[in-house]
Amino acid sequence: MATDDKCWTTGDDDAYWKSRSAPTSDAALAAIARHISYYLSDEYLQRDKYLLRQVRCKKDGYISLKLITSFKNIKKLTTDCCVVRSAIVRKSESIVVSSDGMRVRRRTSLPEDLKKPRLLKTVLAIRLPEAYRSEEDVTSLFRMFGEINYIRLLEAGREVPSDLRNYATQVKDIGHSLCAVVNFKTTDAALDAVRNIKQHIRHVDDIVVNTTSQLPSQQEETAASSIGDDGSGKQQVPPVNSYESYRKRLSDLPDLDDCRLALLGPRVRRTLYRQDKTSTTTPSAIVMSSSSSTSSSSNTSSSCEPDVTGGSTASSSSSAPRHHTVLRHPRGPDGSGGFRLARNL
Repeated sequence: MATDDKCWTTGDDDAYWKSRSAPTSDAALAAIARHISYYLSDEYLQRDKYLLRQVRCKKDGYISLKLITSFKNIKKLTTDCCVVRSAIVRKSESIVVSSDGMRVRRRTSLPEDLKKPRLLKTVLAIRLPEAYRSEEDVTSLFRMFGEINYIRLLEAGREVPSDLRNYATQVKDIGHSLCAVVNFKTTDAALDAVRNIKQHIRHVDDIVVNTTSQLPSQQEETAASSIGDDGSGKQQVPPVNSYESYRKRLSDLPDLDDCRLALLGPRVRRTLYRQDKTSTTTPSAIVMSSSSSTSSSSNTSSSCEPDVTGGSTASSSSSAPRHHTVLRHPRGPDGSGGFRLARNL
């Protein structure tokens, strides 16, 4: 990164403070400069993904001076952006201020390993069942998708490792349920694991719903159709890395129940708990709905049968108009319970 010829200098800073009260002591300015130099160093940017994204997304590498001033250690020393600017131009050799005095950047370019977006190779699994309490059991679940670098188990009630505390503030299950962090050798392997295990969980839920609400004969048809026969008598060959190629091995493992998993990255919380929102219709609710609809249909059919005692049918008597009161919202201007309408059905 070439040094900007037009940047905020000590002369500009002297002119700014000429008609104002002088900034804080040299010792305080030096402390502020040390903190900011550390925040924009390679070492810190490798850990702070948010700040790294801010630096990386700007073509010239500048970030807001107000953003730097909002950092906790800086606010302990000062909340004045102008004092922070003075500290940089007077005491820092690695940071420069833009000519308008409102932005700061490093004097040197980011190294190549920080310029490229980080590839997500780590999977976070939360709410693992007790059957996956050991590292060996977790390995049996994930090793089919690719080579694994390491696995870390996070037990409920145990202290969260320091490098995962930032995620623990977003994902409430970390530290409160059995979780696992699985790091793969490649990004493709991590993506395959997340995609196929999520599909397997949905597939198992669908089978539970369908078989619970079906008759025994229908359950046999569903089981037969899940084998993969396309009707020609030949077994279908699933494509490589598709769910069908993993389904048999996943089905042989212990059930995952309410397990959720996602790539460990900036959107991990949204991805994990979005799965809860998409599965709000539980199997029991579907079964209850199915049984209630069945009973209502049977009641309807029975009401249409001939009345042998009276010699007339219920359907003929139902041809007379029936009045139903329908409650309309919002409520009326007088505070009454909505507008009431009598409708002939």
